[in-house]
Amino acid sequence: MIQDPQTTEFDPFASASDPTVQTYDLFGQIEINAWAGALVKGQGRIPFDPTNPNHKRLTMIDVFVQPLAEIDVKYSKTLECHWVAEFPEWAKITLPSIKALGIDNVREINGKWARVARVPNGKQYEKKDAQGNPTGEMRDETTFKFVAFYTDEDACRAAYVAAGGQVGANGNGNSAPVTAEDTEKQTALAFLRVIVQNAARGKKPNEANRAVLTALAQYPTVSKYFNIDSTETQNLIAEFCDFPF
Repeated sequence: MIQDPQTTEFDPFASASDPTVQTYDLFGQIEINAWAGALVKGQGRIPFDPTNPNHKRLTMIDVFVQPLAEIDVKYSKTLECHWVAEFPEWAKITLPSIKALGIDNVREINGKWARVARVPNGKQYEKKDAQGNPTGEMRDETTFKFVAFYTDEDACRAAYVAAGGQVGANGNGNSAPVTAEDTEKQTALAFLRVIVQNAARGKKPNEANRAVLTALAQYPTVSKYFNIDSTETQNLIAEFCDFPF
């Protein structure tokens, strides 16, 4: 009988004794932004208006992870986190994880390659079924915890492979590689929605366009694919602007 070389080389007992458990952490490039904002009931996080006596200035933080092209991310929301710096979730979980890696000013993580885990933030929510009905099952809310930073993309990819990640195939097990451009554009579109929502909400069309134009300049990985004149950008401005065009 002719034996399959792959079968003869694989020792299942050795693998069972020292398994490589695939991680679900994110590996990719970090984009961070911080801005002065306020929390308003019914609107959430909005830009701080110093002329509004009802606004209390807070520090808003947005972090996006542009994943390695090999990582198949089904839900783009898992690639982003948004905090109020003065609240415990950032101050007691995410920020300490960054400082533990030797970084004092979080501005320095912009553009870095990193490994990021999602960990419980101490809050829970009720799971819903496919029809949107509550199931009674409680789930932990999660937030970002930084695990490691890498010198470049190759080092990040090597760490991903060492953690059980697969290079050259997407997460569905298909042999066709995922192109970096497709992954980047899909992620950028998800981030564009957040950027436009924060910048355009409550503004007149002209004001919203100027605010979004300024905001996009702070997110090069998004503006690489979408500018102020992009159909996607204008559709989102129309969606979040409180005044009809």
